[in-house]
This record gives sequence, structure tokens and C-alpha cells, in this order.
Amino acid sequence: MLTIDKIELFDHVIEQHVNEAAFLWMQRALAMRQMHHSVTSIRKLELRINNHLKGVMIAPQYAWEIALALAENKEGGEFFVLSILAIDSGESEKINTVIQLSTDHQDALKGLMSALGWLPSDRVHPLLKPWLESKTMRRRHLAVAACSVRRLDPLGYLKGLFDESENRENIPLYCRMLRLIGELKRHDLASHLNSAQTHDNADVRFWASWSALLLGDSAALRVIEPYVFHTNSHQLNAIDIAFRCQTQAWAWINKLVEAPQQTAQTIIALSALGDPHGVNWLLARMEEPIHAKVAGHAFSMMTGIDLVQEGLASHRSFS
Repeated sequence: MLTIDKIELFDHVIEQHVNEAAFLWMQRALAMRQMHHSVTSIRKLELRINNHLKGVMIAPQYAWEIALALAENKEGGEFFVLSILAIDSGESEKINTVIQLSTDHQDALKGLMSALGWLPSDRVHPLLKPWLESKTMRRRHLAVAACSVRRLDPLGYLKGLFDESENRENIPLYCRMLRLIGELKRHDLASHLNSAQTHDNADVRFWASWSALLLGDSAALRVIEPYVFHTNSHQLNAIDIAFRCQTQAWAWINKLVEAPQQTAQTIIALSALGDPHGVNWLLARMEEPIHAKVAGHAFSMMTGIDLVQEGLASHRSFS
């Protein structure tokens, strides 16, 4: 009887699937931060990633070896594929490996967290309770992040995490805990947001005020205002929520218009606000090559008009 060695026959194909899935994940990560990408275009990327992940599963052990070698660079895409393979296998040794390798490497951690949101519930949920009860900060952080990505309420576990000072001293974990309060609308934990808004760490103050706004506390605008008007890692998130939660939005937009090198941020603010009074200003920005894509997307968000479908998109080169 003829037997076929799948690895020998498809080794180059599996390697290509690993590389393509990693590359497309990076493309998706970039697209998520670019306004001109639509839900549809991102969904197309996700379907392509899933197709390559199916190819990886032809020989998961061989794919693991390839991804493990590539993951030495700690790139997010390669680590996403490695994490998918580890968690899907259910093997503790592989899961421990990806957790260990992601330590102190932000891009690798993003790939691991993405995998926790990507895989089906039956692969991820069994991990969360042991991680929430773990003595290691990294596993607690991963559990909270997974709950955040999947919008799962850890119930009493979240309160218990806030009760332990060591969790509040770990800034990445503390920020994710604060963020989860807002995402899950945990009004019972709002007091933790109040105290965190005066924290010495800027990241802690941001996520505390961000969640407070989601819970309806407009006083948090005072804390989040500096994140709106100054270039920082949280500026786009600050703009997105601030202009959905206040009545003095136009005063802030006018302030952004006058600020140097904040035109793109002003466009994003108008998109979040959704006020048609800004359409004429947006139309002018759509004529500026550097702002055309972002302004066009904002225009579509505000008016509901698909510029491409209606034949209104420009195909001229701005280079």
C-alpha cells in the first residue's frame, strides 16, 4: 500500500502558509490603524489569514518548528502564527514556550494576544481561569487581555485583581484592568477609575479616564483633554472617545484646527463627532494629497456615501 509523507510532499507549501499568514497579520495590524481601510477590506484580510492558517494545519508539528525558528525575531506576525499553533494544540509545553518567549517583547506579546482573540472559545476559555488564578503577572495579564479582546466578564476575578496591590503596581496589567472596566461597563468598579485618574503614570491616567467616559462620567474629559491635543501614543483613542462624549466638541475641534501639524487628528475628530457642519472643511482637505485618504474616509463615515461605489473616488497619482 502506498503511503504519502505529507511533510515531504508539502513542506515548501506549509512554509509558505506560515510566512503568508504572518505577513498578512502584519498587514491587518497596520490596516486597523489606518482610517481609509473599511470593515470590508479588513475582513478580506482576515479571510486570507484564515485560509493560510488552514494550510498550516496540514502538518501542525512541522509548521510549529518553522514558526518557532521565525519567532526568534520576536515579530508580531510570526509570533501570532506560533501562538495559534501552540494554543490550538492544547499542549502545555508549547503554550509555556510562547508565554516565555513573549516576555519583555511588545510585538511578540501583541501576536500572542491576537491569537487569544482569534481562536475559537473551546481553545481559549479553558486557559483563562488557571491564568487568572496564577501567581505570575504575565499569565494574569494575558487572561485579562483575552477577556478584553473577547469581551468576557471575569466577574469576581476582576475585583480580586484590583484588591491585590501587586497587580496595581504592574503597569501593563493595571492598565488592562482599568480598560476592561469600561469595555464591560462594570459600574461596580468605578471607584478604581476615580483614584487611577490621578496616578503618576500617564498610561494609567489615560485608561482610567477612557473607561470613566464609557461609564458616563463626563468629568473625566478634564483628564483626557491633554491626550487629545498633544501628540502621544493614546491621541487617536482619546480623540475617538472624547468627541463622542461631550457637548463642547466644536470648541475642541477649533482648537485642534489651530494647532500645528494636527490636521489629520482634526479630520479623525470630525469623523468621531459626525456633525455635517464639518463637511465643507473636509471637502477642502480631500483635495490635499497628504490628507485625501483620511478625509475621504471621514466624509464617508459622516455622510454614508461610498465614494468608490458612487464613482467619486480619485484615481490620480499624488506622487
